[in-house]
Amino acid sequence: MVSLEGVRHFLLSRPPLILFISCLVTFSAALLTISVIIKLRDIRNPDVQDWNMFISKFAALDFCLSPEGSMNQSEGLHLREELRKLRSYSTYLGMSLSSENDIQAVLENSSHVIASIPTSMLGLEELSSSVVWLTFEVPANLSTVCSLRTDCRELELNSCFTFYASEDLFPPSKAPEACSTHNETSGMRRMQVEPDSVLIRNPFWCRKDTIGRLQYSPDIGLYALLAPNDRRLAELHLMHTSYFLLVMVVTLLIASYIRHRRTPIQL
Repeated sequence: MVSLEGVRHFLLSRPPLILFISCLVTFSAALLTISVIIKLRDIRNPDVQDWNMFISKFAALDFCLSPEGSMNQSEGLHLREELRKLRSYSTYLGMSLSSENDIQAVLENSSHVIASIPTSMLGLEELSSSVVWLTFEVPANLSTVCSLRTDCRELELNSCFTFYASEDLFPPSKAPEACSTHNETSGMRRMQVEPDSVLIRNPFWCRKDTIGRLQYSPDIGLYALLAPNDRRLAELHLMHTSYFLLVMVVTLLIASYIRHRRTPIQL
């Protein structure tokens, strides 16, 4: 019959073994917990780029609006013709504008603002398209909004933003809610684009012009989720690994105790 004192002596005489077994038990419990979480909750698919990831790449950029960026109607017409050849997605987004001048004056006579963004700046070099075009419509009530403010050098602008690029660049997951915009060819203005670290490297960049930053909070409904079959497969792998570790723990305890019993010990 196994005495309680013998078990206690066995455990205290083998601290490395007990530490190793404790780690195995903890790891097994963690894997089992993760498998239950995967079974009960929706899990993001890390291998699929969703729209939250896509738009967040643009939110990590700084946009610069300068007076020299205005386009004439001929340039606007030509650009619109080029954009019609590309796939487009539109959605409502926000942009914070900061300027040393009155923003209403900066956007005067402008109906749309447009920027061309290299895919290398977005971390999408492996895709076929080399440029993504981003446009937003200048709200018609901009003058009213600025008239209600004592200072219109900083403004949160909510508008319809449109992305133009080749089809393979856009995420295959569910797209955000669409919005409609007027495709005017007059009153278009270009923006320069740089990564958000540009002001650290060059504090004089866009200093006398208007800096814009896209404002975006991830939408939980736009995440790409693991397919049911993938979730079931991951759950089974985790459960099997957890059970294997538990079997290993029991085997180690039995083998060690048998070896301990064979060694004559004065209790």
